[in-house]
Amino acid sequence: MGVAAAGRDLCYVLDVSGSMATPIRGRPSTRRGGGQLRRRGPATGRRPPAGRDPRDDADDDKDAFRGLAELPWSKIRSRLDLVRDALSASLRALDEDQRFAIVLFSDAAGPLPATRKPQRATPANVKRACKAIDGLVAGGGTNLHRGLEIGFGMTEGGVSLERAFVGEAHLLTGLDTIFVLTDGEPNQDSYSAGAAYVPGRLPSPRLTGGAFYAQSPNILHALERMNLFRRAEIHCIGMGSSPRALLTGLAALGHGKAKFLGY
Repeated sequence: MGVAAAGRDLCYVLDVSGSMATPIRGRPSTRRGGGQLRRRGPATGRRPPAGRDPRDDADDDKDAFRGLAELPWSKIRSRLDLVRDALSASLRALDEDQRFAIVLFSDAAGPLPATRKPQRATPANVKRACKAIDGLVAGGGTNLHRGLEIGFGMTEGGVSLERAFVGEAHLLTGLDTIFVLTDGEPNQDSYSAGAAYVPGRLPSPRLTGGAFYAQSPNILHALERMNLFRRAEIHCIGMGSSPRALLTGLAALGHGKAKFLGY
């Protein structure tokens, strides 16, 4: 969604709570100040040219939607529709030697079944993931804390939460870049009822209430611990009424960018 990553192994941590079913009105701008903007494919996940830091591109900050202009907007009805199409485009833009994983969160969190462990971005793996993405539905609350934990718990062999932030397997085979997308305030955490990770189970559709790590200052402290040794690059994308200060703070801790879409 207009953010380019410098890393080679990417984890997408995506909100699929009920509010992601909110209808979208409008589409990205392709003109500004009388001049035509150059169209291009979504930048998320594509490595930059040698010697260039993608975070230095000031033009990207002016229009976070600019890289989405070629999506099939006639078919996009909701925030989740937009995420499906943008994510699929991002995966197709990866190089085959890159790896990716997708983590979904609502009341609980877990990896997309097609990416229970990091996948090479081969055409077959990308096609399988895109097919699974097409079947996503929105429902439940917003447990960003658990989504981040599962993202940092992803290793070469799958999700492991034992010594997840300091274990050798996590530091050596975990993913070096994390994209976080959400459209609302967190209202649950890892200690909420029903938030436990069960391999092979997608996030629960039940709403269970708020908790300590649903508060922005506490999420920031938790993320600082998660990333103390990993030093993953973290980018955040906010939609709708997403918590701007929280996402900006998370991105700053990961030396990444935060972008906000008003849809």
